[in-house]
Amino acid sequence: MKVSQAIQYWFGYHKIHSEKNTLRAYHPTVSKLGQHFEEREINSLSPDEILSFLTQLTEGNKQLTKHPRYPYISSFFNFNKNNKALSLQRPLR
Repeated sequence: MKVSQAIQYWFGYHKIHSEKNTLRAYHPTVSKLGQHFEEREINSLSPDEILSFLTQLTEGNKQLTKHPRYPYISSFFNFNKNNKALSLQRPLR
């Protein structure tokens, strides 16, 4: 499954099951992940690539701004691993 497809699936789930504020909080970070890795297979992403993406995304930001971004990405990967039975390693710990 491509990253862009996994993001559509994930947002579809959250539109039904989550509060608007939750979706609003996740959207910018996960959308940028989609833009960065759009056509890549989700199984092909390494933890180092994800960490590099997050470092680049939060460069110049204060720790309070950086802090929520990591769990958003982790949540995305955990959701796809648990619901789509993907053979993913957990990219962030």
